[in-house]
Amino acid sequence: MSQQYDLIVVGGGIAGYHTALSARETNPDLRVLILSADRETTCSAPCLPDYIAGHIPRKNVFVAREETFREKGIHLSLGERVVSADPEKHTVTTDRERTLRYGALVLATGSEPIRLRRMEGTALPGNHVLKRVTDADALAKAPARRAVVVGTGAIGLEGASSLKERGVEEVTLVEALEWINPKCFDRAASDYMKKAFADIGVHVLTGEAITAVEGVDRVTGVRTEKRSIPCDLVLWGIGMRPVTDLAASMGVCLSKSGGIEVDAFMRTNLPDVYAVGDCTEPYDEFYQRPMANMLWRTATEQGTFVGTYLAGGDVPEEGYEGGKLLFLTYVGDAPACSYGYTEGALKGKRYTVLEDRQEDSYRKVLLQNHKIVGFQMVNTLEGANELYAQIRKGATVDLKGTDREEFIRFPEKYFAMSAYLRQMKM
Repeated sequence: MSQQYDLIVVGGGIAGYHTALSARETNPDLRVLILSADRETTCSAPCLPDYIAGHIPRKNVFVAREETFREKGIHLSLGERVVSADPEKHTVTTDRERTLRYGALVLATGSEPIRLRRMEGTALPGNHVLKRVTDADALAKAPARRAVVVGTGAIGLEGASSLKERGVEEVTLVEALEWINPKCFDRAASDYMKKAFADIGVHVLTGEAITAVEGVDRVTGVRTEKRSIPCDLVLWGIGMRPVTDLAASMGVCLSKSGGIEVDAFMRTNLPDVYAVGDCTEPYDEFYQRPMANMLWRTATEQGTFVGTYLAGGDVPEEGYEGGKLLFLTYVGDAPACSYGYTEGALKGKRYTVLEDRQEDSYRKVLLQNHKIVGFQMVNTLEGANELYAQIRKGATVDLKGTDREEFIRFPEKYFAMSAYLRQMKM
């Protein structure tokens, strides 16, 4: 006979953890099980660069220890992978040949780093990705003198900084596109980020794609379209893809880009089957459409919402309010933040640009139809709270008679304060 649980969560990442935790806190009588293919408990992905850099000990990377799950009344099985599920019978089967029944099933299967397996040399020792604690262990222990970091998303930017802070002598950050993270930043912000990297000794190359990894027994360098760069470590930070194999095998609907389709209550197309975190493609409150949002805070919010909802707790009648593609990272000690549209996204449309260029800091605000629709900041976060709050509100801004320089530098004089970004410890 199969074991019965009120709620089974597949995946032990932060989305799965908060799903189980919220369900138990809302209704302590629920039988809740987390099945995690990982052999270690939930880690804090934002802490991994700090661990690599040597700023925090390994133990501080983990959100909770195994005894924490026991104290919360959450059944946890590490190193156990779900290999199949039968939505009609409400069962899952694991690689330990266990068949378990569920009342509700939450898929929190997360994402995996994109790997260019067909590129020459990418299978050599010395190629690294950064997703799990074991990845961070390998990077922290690698005897590297020279490193190349590929890609300028959060992993690439923070990975380059952490490797340099750890003591790697030469770190080169390579981006195939024309400037750093063009999804979130325009060229001017990228130039300030390049300067921040130069200040900590990281060389940035943009507009160059990696064409091969060099080496015989291990990595000795990389080739781009323009040059060869000697190195003994390559960190790939070119993006993540949702893990949806189990979902697809069950008959869960996937989007064109590969994420799990969910509604406002994180429900899939199958009865009693939900999905949260990086594997989903939820509604984005700014862009007002479903889109991939592989951010830590979004996964936490979704897990908390679904756990509370399934346990019968109070949630908004309209469902989860949606993800927020707010990008925040650090180049050394210099923050870089963006939210909303970039100039690239507004190409071909009428809009207004306000900029404040200081020697070491940069601010940009984009307005369209008298509304703030985006902002970017480098080496400062002054005014970020206010700008973020007003974008979310869709507030109208009348610039007539306004000191534009004062507005861009001190928006708090014009707007009410928002605590959201402070909650993110900005």
